[in-house]
Amino acid sequence: MFCEARSSGVHTTVLHPGFARRGEGGTHGIRLPDFAWLDRDGVAREAIAAVQSGKPVCIPGRHYRAAGSPCTGWSTTRVDFRHASAGAANDNQLSVAERTLGEIHAAQRLADALDSPHPVRVKVDQNGIGHGIVSMLERWAETGRHRTQNDGVMVSESPSQDDPGTVMRPWRKRDEMRLATRSLLQPDPTSGRGRRLHIGKKAAAQLSTPNLLSTTSGCTQIDSQKAMEARSIKSPDRAEAALLALYEPEP
Repeated sequence: MFCEARSSGVHTTVLHPGFARRGEGGTHGIRLPDFAWLDRDGVAREAIAAVQSGKPVCIPGRHYRAAGSPCTGWSTTRVDFRHASAGAANDNQLSVAERTLGEIHAAQRLADALDSPHPVRVKVDQNGIGHGIVSMLERWAETGRHRTQNDGVMVSESPSQDDPGTVMRPWRKRDEMRLATRSLLQPDPTSGRGRRLHIGKKAAAQLSTPNLLSTTSGCTQIDSQKAMEARSIKSPDRAEAALLALYEPEP
């Protein structure tokens, strides 16, 4: 509508308000995690500001900003980091699994409220403690503690497919994750349209940190975490979490 009307001097702004609290914090009887609710006055302010600045689309709240401008054809994928822990905090696998289960329940409540036809998916790096986490999540799914789709990914394994004719052949699934995301974000050569990825400054910086290397067999390999630590570079945990979220382990 915006694209059709702007040539005649008429401006339109489409508002996607998401879930906004009413009155004194009312929630319309809908159960959602706190982060999913928006303040109605804040929604109104953002909508007015969008109209005044000539924006075609207004999507208040970071959790609802999942679409790009209809005129540019670009879409946006947003990855939010809800929790991070390392070292001794991850020594207890059960505690980590319980924390993961809590996030699963929050995601499922949001999916239910939005009437999403897609299952909530959980992807876990099975290296290290991840192997035990996947086992617990699978068991809890069997006993009815959650109803999500669990995808355990052993990122140190070789990719399930290998095309010798590909210019950049990944050495391991960890390398495939990065190359696949890189390909996903490339604009279409014909239309110029593509996808944007919003992952935060820290994760974005980590994405550009590792070096691209080549193995003797001609495969592309990303700097290992040990090699990065040798260069006094911290492990790119946030970047790799974002890559895993976007990665499809099976074609």
